[in-house]
Amino acid sequence: MYVSVDCVLFGYKSELSIFLIRRTNPYFKNKWSLPGSIIFEDESLESAAKRTVFELLGLKDVKLIQVQAFGDPERTLGKPRILTVAYLCLLNRNHYNLELKVKNRTFISQTNEEEIILEGKWFLAEELKDLPQDHLQIAQYSLNHLKEIFKNSSLGLSLLPEKFTMKELQHLYECIFGMNYDPSNFRKKMIKNHQLKEWIQWDGNGSKKKTKLYSLPKSKN
Repeated sequence: MYVSVDCVLFGYKSELSIFLIRRTNPYFKNKWSLPGSIIFEDESLESAAKRTVFELLGLKDVKLIQVQAFGDPERTLGKPRILTVAYLCLLNRNHYNLELKVKNRTFISQTNEEEIILEGKWFLAEELKDLPQDHLQIAQYSLNHLKEIFKNSSLGLSLLPEKFTMKELQHLYECIFGMNYDPSNFRKKMIKNHQLKEWIQWDGNGSKKKTKLYSLPKSKN
């Protein structure tokens, strides 16, 4: 039996998306799949996840959150059994041009063979389908884990710019949870739960119009 890691990269740009790749790996038969890798004998799960997103996607210094292990004996469809551990990552898509970064990216696989990332693409999280093995289950479970992150911490706000409007924050939450919120109640709850700091941004050219922006306190993760 082998152990692998699979990485679910959530990106946000008006809508919540998940990044998938097509690679020259016979296990996936040219299908769109989650970025993943078998772990080496001398590395931890977290180290394997960090190596995977760097070698396959060119990402460094991104926060990876362990989600859960998936070990159904039939998940690899009768091929050598592989237990996988899922990690999720949150990316503000305005900061990462992953499609260009990964296209034709070459790396050496664990079997010491050259492998190529043919292309990468963002897919709407709610529209994923026809993924190989149990990657759809992993993505859906990771989405539920992401919802718990939003309920219990401020980490999910890293999908937004450093300073954001309350309307932008509400739209993000509505994308994550698939529901609408009353603007007044939502604003009060968010300011209280996240201890948001308020900023005033004046429009240029002598205009008296102003926009309220919000940010997390510097000490809050």
